Amino acid sequence: MKHPMRKLIETAGASPTISDERKDELAAQGFNVRLPLYHGTDEEFETFDASKLRTAKHFYLTPDPRTAAFYGENIYVCFGRTAPLADLTGGESIESHRLLKRLADTFADEFEDEATDHLEDEGQRVTKKAVRQKARELFLDIVTGGDFRLYSSGLQDSIMLECFSWKFNCIRVFDDNSKGAPISYVFDKAENIAIVGVLNDPDAIPHRDVIDYL
Repeated sequence: MKHPMRKLIETAGASPTISDERKDELAAQGFNVRLPLYHGTDEEFETFDASKLRTAKHFYLTPDPRTAAFYGENIYVCFGRTAPLADLTGGESIESHRLLKRLADTFADEFEDEATDHLEDEGQRVTKKAVRQKARELFLDIVTGGDFRLYSSGLQDSIMLECFSWKFNCIRVFDDNSKGAPISYVFDKAENIAIVGVLNDPDAIPHRDVIDYL
């Protein structure tokens, strides 16, 4: 049985044909039509539905179709409302630095025991100020390195929920759990993702370095 959205696929089978009119329509609704995102799954659907989430608490998309292909044979091509964007990849923008600092201040308490151990191992004086600073550094290393799950299975979800509570539509993060390019764009609302087609052949998309996705 053909996927219900196969009609949107180009004859060449590489990527869906999206008319300029359709792009203009989506752009007017706040979707970032300059950034195609991909979602791989074995499920078939025409819109995202939060009630169908099983293993994740949010919607994870990737700018790399090969990464999406690891997660299922149906590779959905999407545009998202990525603004306002919470960039947790350690970008150079002032907004990114402010956000990471705010998150570090919020979550530092969870790292104070580990920070104390680090200071003692390094032979440094253990003061409240030093512990707090080291706790922030440990948090930032984990976030910007994508090592959420290595520290705590719930840490990533907690950070996501915090960012979404601050009214961000989308979160860009290094995701160590990713099976390809370790970049994920995360959404909490299905209405902020528009499916525009299904990709037949992820290898038909020219290869790009990870840095090109940032």
